[in-house]
Amino acid sequence: MESEEACVLARETAQPFAYLGGRATAGLIAALRGEAGIAAGMNEELRGSGVLPGMRFATVIAQQTDGLLALIDGRPEEAFRLLAQIFDPADPHHHSLMQWTVAPDLADAAVAAGAEDEARKVLADLPELANRLPSEMMINALAYTDAVLAPDDEAEERYAGAMAALPSGWPLSRARLQLHHGRWLRKQRRYVDAREPLRQARDGFDRLGARYWAEVAGSQLRATGETKADRLRNPVDSLSPREMQIAVLAARGLSNREIGQRMFISHRTVGTYLYRIYPRLGVANRFQLVAVLGDQVGNEPDQQDG
Repeated sequence: MESEEACVLARETAQPFAYLGGRATAGLIAALRGEAGIAAGMNEELRGSGVLPGMRFATVIAQQTDGLLALIDGRPEEAFRLLAQIFDPADPHHHSLMQWTVAPDLADAAVAAGAEDEARKVLADLPELANRLPSEMMINALAYTDAVLAPDDEAEERYAGAMAALPSGWPLSRARLQLHHGRWLRKQRRYVDAREPLRQARDGFDRLGARYWAEVAGSQLRATGETKADRLRNPVDSLSPREMQIAVLAARGLSNREIGQRMFISHRTVGTYLYRIYPRLGVANRFQLVAVLGDQVGNEPDQQDG
């Protein structure tokens, strides 16, 4: 939502570069959430801008989004090709730093396309660079790809090492890695062992609102013979802290503009939040939120979230 807010501010202040940067980020977030139509529309707008070629970081994000959309759509070979271009210094989508944020996506596409060996070659410099520059981005890229691309006889140890090494502030990477681990265990016919990482992945995706990935994890979980994979869970638990705060304020009767003033975001952004919150909670308007949120409407503190 912050990227959407940035787009609004950039448009209102006539800053085209900031606007395109915000749209690129919003498109990537939509793709990661599995909202393919929204992401594709944003990327089409980006690709149609004559300014984009001069914005290398936005170009990389647009290419990453295209790769994720191809992967989600069941075109793994195309996804791998699109993502691998980001690592090619001769390609206009290349970025020597941002390429490492794409490494987990490249590994996902490689596994789906059966191109693990090629992916290892593309990422050959990663271990040394991560050792020299141990930022969270590099640690995340190395831990994730080291496990996902591991040969079967080393995978168990590498998954354990990767889960321990992943930075705590990267919950999407953790959920995706748990999904891969569960898939690998199921492939080894270790169905009971596969259930726990798949449950954790599904619940992690639920909390992040990544519905596509949550459905994939749920499908994998059912394939292990889990009979309670579709158990009823409190939909309120899927809300992020910011979504919960907005839902509570809306249930208390505050208008979108009043909520926006408290949280330092625009009323349009509040409306976008509520548009996504309502169907997840099974309600049609703010008045029905009271019944769903119950005591939380009265107990939730009024925190200001900058």
